[in-house]
Amino acid sequence: MSKRLGAALDELRAAVFEAYAALEEEGAKTGTEQERRESSLSSIDEILEWRPLAAFSATHLELLEMLFAYWRETEVAEDAPVQASLPDAIQ
Repeated sequence: MSKRLGAALDELRAAVFEAYAALEEEGAKTGTEQERRESSLSSIDEILEWRPLAAFSATHLELLEMLFAYWRETEVAEDAPVQASLPDAIQ
């Protein structure tokens, strides 16, 4: 991995952690957990509706992969500003 890519991924990780903490703080003010989940799922569905993931370039998908990885790391990383809850079991 190049120095540039390593630095960019470190910044992305820090940004994901900070964004999670900010969303957690703001989310508590904006509705119930269920309402927020439904709204987010609906938004994700709308974003993907017009262009399926398989249509994106490898670079787009690699970035999304890193976002997912850092998003999941918020559950276990000791240096995360807010420790995310583990996902609920699917009902």
